[in-house]
Amino acid sequence: MRTETELRTMCVALKITAGVERANGPAPKSFPEGSRSWLVTLKIADRSLTVPFYCEPGIKDAPDAADVLSCLLSDATSVENATDFEDWATENGYSADSREAERIYQACAMSIGSLRALLREHYDDLARAEH
Repeated sequence: MRTETELRTMCVALKITAGVERANGPAPKSFPEGSRSWLVTLKIADRSLTVPFYCEPGIKDAPDAADVLSCLLSDATSVENATDFEDWATENGYSADSREAERIYQACAMSIGSLRALLREHYDDLARAEH
């Protein structure tokens, strides 16, 4: 059973939903063997955002809107709160010389616009609730 969190409560209040379906592709190499792949479509009002989402083998339930938003907001705010890539890498335990870390940073940075477009005026409040 999922615990009640401020982010989860806000998702319910704002009627943010998640359409979830199993994806056929494997999880990225950084995930343990047996991880599950999902394709998740978040919806709020007339807006939607579809993203891949991965769960480690021990997680049996499909993700819900709060699960996915928590991860997306955490990634987005980690970039927004960093002064640059090197600062982000240090804060997140990566080497600033790692090409893989730079790809992750760029992917997180590129997702911010889509996430802000989905959540609009609720972005900052949801981001605060995630922490």
